[in-house]
Amino acid sequence: PNLTCFSWIQYSTLPGFPSQVRSLLQRMVALERLTLYLLVDCADVFRDPLDIIEQLTGDMSQLHSLDFYACAENTLARPSRSSFSSEAQQHDKGKRCGQVCDAVGRSISSTFHHAFTLPFQFTRLTHIGRQFPENRFQHVVDLWIDDVEFDHELLLRVARCFPALQGLLVREHLSVMQCTLDDPQTIRHQQIAQFPRVKTLHVLMAGVRCIEQFLNENITHLPQLAKLTVMDHHLRIVTHDFTRQDTRHNCAHVTELESCGTTAASKDYHDYFPSL
Repeated sequence: PNLTCFSWIQYSTLPGFPSQVRSLLQRMVALERLTLYLLVDCADVFRDPLDIIEQLTGDMSQLHSLDFYACAENTLARPSRSSFSSEAQQHDKGKRCGQVCDAVGRSISSTFHHAFTLPFQFTRLTHIGRQFPENRFQHVVDLWIDDVEFDHELLLRVARCFPALQGLLVREHLSVMQCTLDDPQTIRHQQIAQFPRVKTLHVLMAGVRCIEQFLNENITHLPQLAKLTVMDHHLRIVTHDFTRQDTRHNCAHVTELESCGTTAASKDYHDYFPSL
């Protein structure tokens, strides 16, 4: 009860409202500084992550410093409103939680509503879509981007906003998982996205155009890429059956290749992945 600083709570996919967390916090009557990381699975009722944070901390009269990340996985549609950015800015007046922002991501069956304080204090961010704030997420090393068409504009935003990124998973909606490449002339002379620290790239649930964005050295620089997870059929299309020069450099240092399908052990394949 005399604790004044509690730096971390992490729950993964608690069903419904995290009452256990609230019970714990209510006993910390002297708490002045709090950092929360919550992932909440809401199966039967819609939960706004800002409401969750308010219910957890609203009675903590001594609290004057609050950093949080809350993600609510909702299977039910959001009632009446499509964004809570304005509400986020008004959240928790009087508590020193700084700027509060939101992001939304979608899978086939769920919508992931995120609310968090800035600067973002955590190392992992999952299930976000393309609508996230234009800030530098300095501490994020693992990122999962869900339910988007991964175009060049988004690629540059990710590179700019997540400078410490080491692992990236991209999952596109089935409706945008294209199996054809863009005209090479349309992707020349664009600004090259820089991912100097990315070691793991998971694009198994992404289309050919998305994979092209990452593996083409004229679009993206991936000097440390060591693990690649991808559909074999898509990889063959992007690399022109392991003969294309534009995609050779970003594959050269891969030491672990997980491909869904059968990759023929041809000479071109071994030359393309000399580090395997």
